[in-house]
Amino acid sequence: MGRKLSPANDEIDPALLRELVSQGDQRLLGDDEVARVRAATVEAMRAAGIRPALIYAYERTGLIVTRENRKLMSAADLDEWEDAIAEYDEQNGGRGSL
Repeated sequence: MGRKLSPANDEIDPALLRELVSQGDQRLLGDDEVARVRAATVEAMRAAGIRPALIYAYERTGLIVTRENRKLMSAADLDEWEDAIAEYDEQNGGRGSL
């Protein structure tokens, strides 16, 4: 795989992302690649107007919980997700749940 992340703008190369997803567990990502994907995800979530509490929960847990995937998550993962949302709400006077 010769493609790299674009150093000019720190955006993920869409072709690289498709290749990583298509290979699944066949290739482990390095810490730098994971950090860049997570940062790009947070940026996209903010741009899409996702509630800050949900962004915080993603940053804390690495999970994105939806109605569709909730049933696939372990109870421990869901507890961690919900705890992160509650933590955000406590720190921000409940403003993240709007």
